[in-house]
Amino acid sequence: MHLTVGIFWDELRHRYARCELGDSAARLARLKTQIVESESYVNAHADIDDVTLGPPPIMPPR
Repeated sequence: MHLTVGIFWDELRHRYARCELGDSAARLARLKTQIVESESYVNAHADIDDVTLGPPPIMPPR
């Protein structure tokens, strides 16, 4: 979904697959943000008094 074409200029013009989200550090930062958002969503919708506590019916993607 986030794959795009990059161009490398050497003596010839080479194309390569690259992630439009950025390098590994940027992808890791995005993943951390998604995990925090997911955890806060679960915590906001959790009923701590419910003994059969389970995930809500609709969960955001992790």
